[in-house]
Amino acid sequence: MPSIDEKSLIRTTKLNYDQISGTSTPPTPSFPPANLQPGFGVGAPGVGSGATADPADAIEPIWNAFRFAHDLWRQQAGFRDVVIHGPTATGGRLEGPDLGALMKSAPSLAVPSAVVKEYGTPIAEVIGETWARFVSSVSVPGLAWYPTFAAWPGPVAPPTPNVPTPFIMLQFHRDTISETSLERALALRIGQGKADALCKAVAKGLAQTMELWMSAQPVTQVMGQGRTSANPPTVPVGPVVAGTILPTPGHLAG
Repeated sequence: MPSIDEKSLIRTTKLNYDQISGTSTPPTPSFPPANLQPGFGVGAPGVGSGATADPADAIEPIWNAFRFAHDLWRQQAGFRDVVIHGPTATGGRLEGPDLGALMKSAPSLAVPSAVVKEYGTPIAEVIGETWARFVSSVSVPGLAWYPTFAAWPGPVAPPTPNVPTPFIMLQFHRDTISETSLERALALRIGQGKADALCKAVAKGLAQTMELWMSAQPVTQVMGQGRTSANPPTVPVGPVVAGTILPTPGHLAG
C-alpha cells in the first residue's frame, strides 16, 4: 500500500471463491499467467467461440489488471476547485481517468480469451463505473491543510503544499464501493445466477482492499495559494481569503 498488493488480493479472492462455490481452485501458476504464455491463442483451452470459460480463471487476470489500472489512475488523479479560508480547505472534487478503460487496456485483459470476454471485460466495466461514482463523491471536508495560511506575512500566499493526510479523512460515499453494491452491480452485468461465486468473491475482495487502501493512501502536494487580508505596513499579516489550489494531477501518487 498505497499500491495495491494484487498477489494478496488474488490469494484472498480465490479462497473466498472456494468457500462460496464449494470448489477448490488450482494453485496460482508461475508468471506469466497461462493466457500470456507462448502458444496460448486460438484453439487453446478457454479461447474461441466454442470454449467454456471457468469463472475461477478470471480472478488472476482481473486483479492483475486492477493493479495495473489503479497505479496509473493514482498518478493522474487530482483535486480541483478546493476553496481555502485561513488554514482550512473545503469542498472541491477529485478527478481521474476512466479506471475501467485502463483495466481493459492492461496486458492480462488485452487477450482474446473466453475468460476475458465472458468475465474479465464486464467485470472491468462494472469496477470502472463503480469507481467513477465513488470518485465523484469525494471532497475535502474542512481540513487544516495550510496552517501557515492562518496568518501569512504578506498580501499573497504563494503555492504551498498541503499537510499530508490519509485519504480516509476525506468526505465520500462509502456505500458506492461497498461489498453489497458491488455484488449487485456485478450480478446484473454478468447475469443473475451466473457465476454468483465469482461476483461475490470479487466484490468482497475489492471492498476489503479499498478499505485498506483508503487508510494507507496519503493525499499530498495539493498546492494552495491565495490573497490574504494583510495590508502592510498597517496590517502586516492576515489569513488567506477565498484561496484556491493549483489543478495539477498527482495528489495520490505517493
